Amino acid sequence: MPYPDEVPLLTDGVVTLRAYRNDDAAAIVEFAGDERSQRWIPLPVPYGDQQAREFLDQCARQWSADPVHPNWAIEVDGRYAGGINCRRVQPGTWELGYSAVPDARGRGTVSRAAALVRDFVFDELDATTLTWRAARGNFASRRVAWNIGITVDGSWPNTHRGTIGPVDDTWMGHLHRSDRDRERRAWWEPAVLTGEHVVLRPWTEADRPEQGPDAWSRAVAPDMQPSPESFDEWLLTRRERMAEGGWVGWAIADRATDEVLGHIQVTRLHIDFIKGTGSVGYWLYPSARGRGVAQEALDLLIPHAFAPRTDLGGRAGLGLRRLEAGIDSRNRASRRTLLRAGFRFWGAEREVLAYGGETGFDAESFELLATDDRHAQRVQPLAVPTLETERFVLREWTADDAPQDHHVTDDDARRFMSNELPTAATFPASLRRREQGADRGESISWCITDRASGEVLGNIGYFAIGEGITAGAEVGYWLWKSSRGRGTIGEVLPVVLDHGFDTLGLTRIQAETDLDNIASQRILLKAGFAMWGTDHRAYTNADGSITDGAYFELFAGDRERRPELPTAPVVRGEGVRLRPLRMSDAERVHEASTDPAFALWLNSDTGRAYDQTRAWLAREVAPTDDRTRWAVTESSDDTFIGCVTLQNIDRTVAGAEVGYWMHPDARGRGLATAAVCTLATHALSPQGARMRRLSLNVADGNDASVRVAQRAGFTRSGVDRLAEALGDGRVVDLLRFERLAHE
Repeated sequence: MPYPDEVPLLTDGVVTLRAYRNDDAAAIVEFAGDERSQRWIPLPVPYGDQQAREFLDQCARQWSADPVHPNWAIEVDGRYAGGINCRRVQPGTWELGYSAVPDARGRGTVSRAAALVRDFVFDELDATTLTWRAARGNFASRRVAWNIGITVDGSWPNTHRGTIGPVDDTWMGHLHRSDRDRERRAWWEPAVLTGEHVVLRPWTEADRPEQGPDAWSRAVAPDMQPSPESFDEWLLTRRERMAEGGWVGWAIADRATDEVLGHIQVTRLHIDFIKGTGSVGYWLYPSARGRGVAQEALDLLIPHAFAPRTDLGGRAGLGLRRLEAGIDSRNRASRRTLLRAGFRFWGAEREVLAYGGETGFDAESFELLATDDRHAQRVQPLAVPTLETERFVLREWTADDAPQDHHVTDDDARRFMSNELPTAATFPASLRRREQGADRGESISWCITDRASGEVLGNIGYFAIGEGITAGAEVGYWLWKSSRGRGTIGEVLPVVLDHGFDTLGLTRIQAETDLDNIASQRILLKAGFAMWGTDHRAYTNADGSITDGAYFELFAGDRERRPELPTAPVVRGEGVRLRPLRMSDAERVHEASTDPAFALWLNSDTGRAYDQTRAWLAREVAPTDDRTRWAVTESSDDTFIGCVTLQNIDRTVAGAEVGYWMHPDARGRGLATAAVCTLATHALSPQGARMRRLSLNVADGNDASVRVAQRAGFTRSGVDRLAEALGDGRVVDLLRFERLAHE
């Protein structure tokens, strides 16, 4: 059939594809003179009626060529709307091309025409592949290709030139016949989301920044923020990513002025393996930081991300079930923003990030599910306020507080705080953990400094904040060796407790210590804590030894209970020294208390368990108002050899009872007599306990103990008949002795 009868008529009821006619020339000339047409299509210059006639003649010849080069005029409502054609690249493969006159653009006309030609090529020409190309940046052409299922494969650099404008890269795409009915990926379109102070809206060419990223942006968000010079490519790349279905982003703008404040995005939307998950990222210009801008932007984005997707552009919602976010661990502001928004920290990767010519930065990961209770999951990061006492200032740790040469550790520090005290090498990681803990609302630490000199003395803070079913936390502290013995913790602990109860809203504060750490336990008791329990073999020390733990608690209503605790002073005598009992004495105490002689005269059980001895010692190490116990040692050795006690103290009559017992290897050497003499002298001295009368009781038959009493200056004052039960079941008389201050 001759042209134009050989041209198949294609229509979908709205758009008709027909042969070109001579009366199309005027519309073709109008199309060729349009600036947008010239930007993307190479056309003769000038382009007038003659060029249009030559084009029409060419179209007629293409239908009779071998191979045929099908082409059609696009007609809508009886008017010429543009042209469309397909050219055989090789057997089975055809390339699609199209154009539209200005008043037909943006109405879906060309997409309808392209769908008709696609079906014609596959069904009538038996094609297996339809290809397409266009200048990079020609999103109108790309939208048509996307509408009919073409996938963009990539681009060729500097291969396309229009009539006017620069040389562009060329997008290349294809569609296989078997994929004709495949579901298209989303072409994301950023919906306008309006908040109280900011608006999330699409970026425009008018949003070019006046300057490039600052040092902080280059450090923690490299390549995310454009410079004036890179803005065009940055914007084009992000529009490409939206067209690919992998990314959607917004400019964060001031609601009142429309000034761009920053950027927020959701990426990784095209990965089928994690379909339903999006990765959130954002950045702000320096002038917008610290104003809650990112927080409001996230609060606008999150509901939109989880809203059902009802269109391929995601204008109503992205239809996601999970959002994730990853940050450089140095980026505290971003961490705090995510936690306030309800994201949950779930993991960290060490030395995984590398950019800006540097490597080895840590990363942190966060997530938020659509099903999460975001309100309940929100975390208010903790501020570290400056607290002051008479002698000390408590402030936030800084990078300048790294340990110095004189900040040495000693045996006690290595034993009781082996995992807490930083070294110069571990200080950066320690500082990072403190920052992370405060940002996550889990812990808060103060650097204890001397008010006068500013010297760093140690640390005090809360951790495990909010764990459990009560609004509780655990308090912990440590000092450098050079800072001890100044009453530092005793002075700063009350203000830290007040901050915990009054500002953090805690109802219960707990503390744990090694059972041998008597100094720490006394600090806690003096601050009002009550010891509520111990456990066995709970602490592994730096040297590998395992020791027991002691547990303390303080409730908000009891915080004023800060008693002045009695002290067991060190008392020196002839050949002996009386010192406070220690949990480290437990083994020697147990040996003595399970000795047959001890069991007989003190009615004890030789089979008692070691745990029972430790529990007894844990109760007895701290003096009470009516009892103080001392460990007996030799003057030249700190080893426990016995125990002396001032008990049943009655301050109304200034009287007390003396008790004593010795380890088996210390008996028969006069050490018990020396110990009791030393205790009696201290108890009756005006410079000591200021007692007027001391009593001492001995079971009848315990001749060694009677001799100790007599040598220590005690006088027998009476006997209680059949008043003392012994360990072997017998009941004997109890011999009473006394010593008065004036004797």
